[in-house]
Amino acid sequence: MAEYFLHVELIVPQANVATFEAKVKEFLDRGKTAGFERSKPFKFFDPSFDIELVMALKTPDAFQFSGYESFQSVKGQFEMFDHRKGMESVFRYVHLWRLNSLSQLDIARVMTRSADDVLYAEIDSQVVRETQNLVLRVQFLSGQPTMDAGKGRFVRAVRHFRSSDLGKYLFKVGMLFPLLAKKHYRTLGHFQNVTSELNTVTEFWQVPDDEKLGTMLQVFNDVAPKFKEQVVSDYLNLVQAEVRELYVPTPYFP
Repeated sequence: MAEYFLHVELIVPQANVATFEAKVKEFLDRGKTAGFERSKPFKFFDPSFDIELVMALKTPDAFQFSGYESFQSVKGQFEMFDHRKGMESVFRYVHLWRLNSLSQLDIARVMTRSADDVLYAEIDSQVVRETQNLVLRVQFLSGQPTMDAGKGRFVRAVRHFRSSDLGKYLFKVGMLFPLLAKKHYRTLGHFQNVTSELNTVTEFWQVPDDEKLGTMLQVFNDVAPKFKEQVVSDYLNLVQAEVRELYVPTPYFP
């Protein structure tokens, strides 16, 4: 059965981080206080909102960000408004929510109910940019470990493909999990975009403590020549273009 998730990315100014994290914790705890699982806080609005937080990560360090919004005006003139004058120090948060019922694909209804909630509005006010993508968990023949972020260091890799390359990538990558596992790279799931940029796959990995964001592909340096030629080479040719970033668990993750 297909597993759908909501992949959410949030940009939070460094000055807002403490308030943001405290309010998210309060949001999660409120659901539990109301008699629901802490990881399913949207049930506070409606028991049918079976949406489960399965991963919550943040960048370990702040980075510089300049947010802006553009639109086409009525007169046909292209206008741009910079809401953040210059650069601002921010953190990036990534949330992964499992939609445990196909009825939860009606995200608009959930968001409408959330918008009327004071606590949810307080959380939203701490965020300068938020993006949401509906994603489908990719099931490999070799299987994937249970999604359990646990503790440690994590990498999110976002890969964009040509349509003709996506199937080849999905076929090859499952064969490499045993090799990566030997070097302590543990997959927490691969997710294919259903909305936004198609032919995009987001990977979550638990990585060794000394991971430097540039060493993962070195795992394949010492594999057997024939396997490297038939499997690894094609894979390496497909994964060069990626957005890759290091993360740590958030303090409020259940």
